[in-house]
This record gives sequence, C-alpha cells and structure tokens, in this order.
Amino acid sequence: MTLSGQVAIVTGGARGIGLAIARSLARSGSSLAVLSRSLPDAEAAAATLPDVDGNTHQGFRCDIGSMESIQECVGKVVERLGVPTLLVNNVGATSDGLMATQTVSQFNDALNVNLTSAWCMSKAVIRGMIRQRRGAIVHVGSVVGEDGQAGQIAYSAAKAGLLGLTRSMAKEFGRKGIRVNMVAPGYIETPMTERVSPTATIPDVRRSTCLKRFGTCDDVAGVVRFLLGPDAAFITGQCLRVDGGLSVPMLDNT
Repeated sequence: MTLSGQVAIVTGGARGIGLAIARSLARSGSSLAVLSRSLPDAEAAAATLPDVDGNTHQGFRCDIGSMESIQECVGKVVERLGVPTLLVNNVGATSDGLMATQTVSQFNDALNVNLTSAWCMSKAVIRGMIRQRRGAIVHVGSVVGEDGQAGQIAYSAAKAGLLGLTRSMAKEFGRKGIRVNMVAPGYIETPMTERVSPTATIPDVRRSTCLKRFGTCDDVAGVVRFLLGPDAAFITGQCLRVDGGLSVPMLDNT
C-alpha cells in the first residue's frame, strides 16, 4: 500500500470530490480524518471507507472559518489517529454573481472559504509535519483560478490565490521534506457544479472539452492520490489541471 501507516486529513470530505479522495486514500492504506461542518455527515462518510492494512477512519466536526475550531480539530486527530502527514484542502464553495451587485462581505466570504481556510488548515498541521521531516499537501483549486470566469470573480480570485499559496509553501517548506501541490478541476459532476456556471450550459461545456464529457470525482481523486504518494516524490509547487482538455485551444467545438 503506497500510503500505508500515514494519517490523512481531508476537509470537505463527507461528499463529492472530498469523499472520493478519502476513499482513494483509504484504499492506499492511509488512516483518514474526514472533516465536515456536520459531525453526523463526517462520521457517516468515515464509516463507508474501506479498512485496508489495519488503517482506521474517523469523522470530525470542523468549522474551517475558525482557527480555534481548526486547531481543536487537529488536536483531536493527533490524539485519536496520530500525527497527520497528508493534508487535502478540498473544502470550497462557489460565489456566483456579477461584481457590480456583490458586496464586500460576499467577496470576503469567498476568500475565507476557498483560500483562508487552506492557509489555516496548513498552519495547523505544518509543525507536526516538520517534526516528522515529511509531509504532503494538496490544495483543490479550480481552472477558473487561472482562466477567470465572468460571474465568478470572487471565487476565481480566491482560487488564484490558492495557486500562489501552493507555490510559496512549496518554496518555504521543501527543505523540511514537505511537498505542496494543487489540482485544478474543470467541470466535475458534483452537486456544486449542477448549475455549471453563470454563463455556460451543459452542452456548451461538453463541446468545449476534448473528451466531450464532464469529469468524475474519481478522476480528481486519482490525481490527488498520485500527488500525495511516493511516485510524486520529486514534484512540488505544481498545479495539475484535471479538466478533460478544457484548456486546450480548439478551432471548433465539434
């Protein structure tokens, strides 16, 4: 098992991409701490994870908007499962709306959920990783962080900031044996993307990708598992797009 004996934290791990990532890491031998705003949801998700090579899984309630809650949660993870050496900052939420109608409060909320929470979670676990002289972190971003998206300015800005966080952390902690990378999903079939975007329809999206389909949560989970594992031991500070070729220029959309 490529990740056997390691403890992994996955934020937003009770459903969608986060749950798929948790399952993938559990199959690779990790013990999982599944974090969610709802303790029943987190515990229910943890109960579905496969037990492999003696690993154990637990759900934890965590308010990612509160540093105090995050520190308390990480303390419980260490006490019950051990020191986490793997972290996936997956929690996120879109913030649709035209800039002219959005408030400063709405913009700041988008930053807090999609960017500040990743900084706070990383800060809470980084000392333990430094003491272990190993660790791997993956931030789950979005292609709009690089490409931009009309009607999603706040969300796009937050995900762009996540890329800067990734590269800066890679430079700061590489000497400590800690790798930091990012995945940027395109259009993935989850409840959060049911509306696709403020300016695109489902047929539009299918035509715009080389693979002519939406991605699945497992498509993203496999890339995250790779980046956390030993096959990516010399990869850090990178952003891998999981977008079905959405970023590849096409002369037509047939």
